[in-house]
Amino acid sequence: MRTTEYRVIAARPEDRARAVPLLSEYLRTVEEFEDDQQTALELQPLLDRSAGALWLALAQSNEAEAVGCVALRELDQPRAFEIKRLYVRPEARGYGIARELLRMAEEAARNQGAREIYLDTKNGMEAAVRLYESEGYSRTQAYRENLCGDIFMRKFLEP
Repeated sequence: MRTTEYRVIAARPEDRARAVPLLSEYLRTVEEFEDDQQTALELQPLLDRSAGALWLALAQSNEAEAVGCVALRELDQPRAFEIKRLYVRPEARGYGIARELLRMAEEAARNQGAREIYLDTKNGMEAAVRLYESEGYSRTQAYRENLCGDIFMRKFLEP
């Protein structure tokens, strides 16, 4: 796969069949296993955009299958959003997909008036931390109660 062999879409309710297996895979990877039914429940407010948004990276060779995703949700803090569930399947890594997904979520937050964007990750996810740092994120204190995150990061967004 080359970087030109995927496209990113804003997920909608009809993309559930592509999103659920990918997010379930992600949750198993970070040891937050949920079954597909629980994942589908978590996804619904993102797909219908009532509590955030979700983007999917689709391989052009098989658009029925998502190879990457990222979610965005507004925090209770004024003008603050959170990046969630940034994940790219191992076979699709190294092509800039995660960076593009991250930037798309940031742009959406910026367009909604965000001034700060937060995320968390786990110890041992060095590649993710390097990506975030290369995109201007810095470590910060926990911004919400999170039983799963070990590393918390923040980026100030330009208007």
